Amino acid sequence: MKTHPLLLLLALVGLLATACDPCARTKCQNGGSCDSGICYCPVGYEGTACETEWSAKFVGGSATVQAVNCGKTFSSDIQRVDNQTIKIYNLGGFSNATTCTREQTAVKAKLITNTDITIDDTFCTNFHLQGSGSFNRTTKQLTITYYCDFPGGNETCKAIYQY
Repeated sequence: MKTHPLLLLLALVGLLATACDPCARTKCQNGGSCDSGICYCPVGYEGTACETEWSAKFVGGSATVQAVNCGKTFSSDIQRVDNQTIKIYNLGGFSNATTCTREQTAVKAKLITNTDITIDDTFCTNFHLQGSGSFNRTTKQLTITYYCDFPGGNETCKAIYQY
């Protein structure tokens, strides 16, 4: 059986093109894009191939959070809502300080860029919490600055969650 020289040439060109293109062997997931062999992930995903949801690290976790300028520590349960959103229960330690239910004082934190977080305003009969935050992949910190009106006063604090 004789191999046609044109087929050999096409196979060689294909091999060389694959070897020269660093993205040929890089498979970015979840809508990520490749440039020079590196995956750039859309908001809500991370990892070398964009294989991990940002919110996945918080699933099932309970975080002890230091409220920096309030001088208190509280425990928060954190749950995944979707690939960009987590729900934080007991942010600020207010669950027992109001007549609101645990669900009514829960705060939704949504990643809007790969570093910036919005906090939905949270209202209940005698409770109002608002804020914003940031996420730093390098230091592995979630930082939320919040202001809260509650029975007996109000406060502005910064909560830092280290994962």
